[in-house]
Amino acid sequence: MRILILNPNSSETMTAAVAQSLRGHSGRSELTFATGPPECPAEINGPQTATQSVKGCWKLLGDRSSKLYHGNFDGIVIACFSDHPLVEKLREAGGPPCCALLPACVAHLTLLGRAPPFSIVTSSQEWVAPLDQSVLELCAPRSRDAWRGTVAAQLTPLQIGRDVVEQVAATVRARNVRELGSRTVVLGCAGFSGVYKELQELLQGEALLVEPVQVAVACIESAIGYGSV
Repeated sequence: MRILILNPNSSETMTAAVAQSLRGHSGRSELTFATGPPECPAEINGPQTATQSVKGCWKLLGDRSSKLYHGNFDGIVIACFSDHPLVEKLREAGGPPCCALLPACVAHLTLLGRAPPFSIVTSSQEWVAPLDQSVLELCAPRSRDAWRGTVAAQLTPLQIGRDVVEQVAATVRARNVRELGSRTVVLGCAGFSGVYKELQELLQGEALLVEPVQVAVACIESAIGYGSV
């Protein structure tokens, strides 16, 4: 199975963080990592930059002569935690199984019955309300009482790195765990992927972190396998 993991912004640093989270991936898939072209925004912070991102990325995904043409892959992960419109664009074009990060995480946590109390830690405050709304839309009614809310680490995606790991861990400990009563915490920005292991070590015994890129890849692998039966 060939899976494309596309960072839909133009930050190579973000792509490297995503790839770091999948180092040692033991699945059945051949993973290809790619970054949006230079005309894509450096980070996605709302509808305007998301639309800009779609236009830039589609020049690669929709071009049959491109190595990143969607038809060259069995599945695609859009490595963005927002409700990225590129997913719907690919579906409309008849592309392979595709998902962004948030739907995969919600499905993972709620699939097997009653979900544990869970929350999200995201980058900046502007994402709190949109993510809260998206989770409520994605959750089945029986799982909504497990949802505790979204917390912002007060960082931009490009500020997330090893030098702020202790700050993020302190936020999770104080806000997600103690204030919201959630010991299962979804990392709500692809930028956290590169520091997932360090964060989990700092929060060992206090919180279980859900790394969204790993979950999304597993989700797509499952979808590909089901489709090949």
